[in-house]
Amino acid sequence: MRSRIEILKFIFKTDVSKFVVLLSIVIGLFAGNTLISRETQGYFISLFHVYVTASFHAIVLAILLINSIHSMKIFEKLDFYIMRVRNKRNYIKSLLIITSLSNFFIITLIFVIVLCCLNMNSSFSLGIVSYELYGISNVVYLFFFLMRYIIITLILMSIHVLAFKILNRILVFIIDIYFLTSVFLYSYKVNTINTIWKMPLLPQDYYFPLQCNIFSLEIGISIIFILLLLLIYCVLARLACNKMSQVID
Repeated sequence: MRSRIEILKFIFKTDVSKFVVLLSIVIGLFAGNTLISRETQGYFISLFHVYVTASFHAIVLAILLINSIHSMKIFEKLDFYIMRVRNKRNYIKSLLIITSLSNFFIITLIFVIVLCCLNMNSSFSLGIVSYELYGISNVVYLFFFLMRYIIITLILMSIHVLAFKILNRILVFIIDIYFLTSVFLYSYKVNTINTIWKMPLLPQDYYFPLQCNIFSLEIGISIIFILLLLLIYCVLARLACNKMSQVID
């Protein structure tokens, strides 16, 4: 664990990572301050408003994609660490852990900055109300929503890294651009989901609230989708191991 922390420190000392951190601070400040000027209904309502904004998600995802690629490239240059990895499987595992920790730091940084912007506005009430779709507290739904957001994002970024290892990089860039565009131009659907067979299959749908008839159905659908992503992740990880031409001693 200590060596991984040292690698993260090394990554974030690079100019590209400093730029990524600067972009993260800027988007956090912009989202938080724009939110405060437009929303006055309460702390948690305002926080939720940020994390259901399509343009915010698209920009954050773009930052994370850049951070993932850069972290991967830096990791691949660390011969002193790679020589200590026993085999291809551990190499891939270490790469994904490093990129995930790096991305988690960026996600947390943006979240903290948004919170700071909200805290600076002392006139805000907590804004704890009933989430009208399910009749539960909006704080409970917000916690669930943010956990889903973080888990899905980290898995998607790991899939991105694996795709970068096994697919044509131009093809990966095209897929990235399509994904970011689809998030940015996302049109929120109001159709009620009343069965698990109607669950959305596109990742961008899970960056926004699902219109399920009960809260437990949205939880179940979210878990199934995460498991599907993990299945894709495992398949790509195996392919990445098989594609590596040289076993690391």
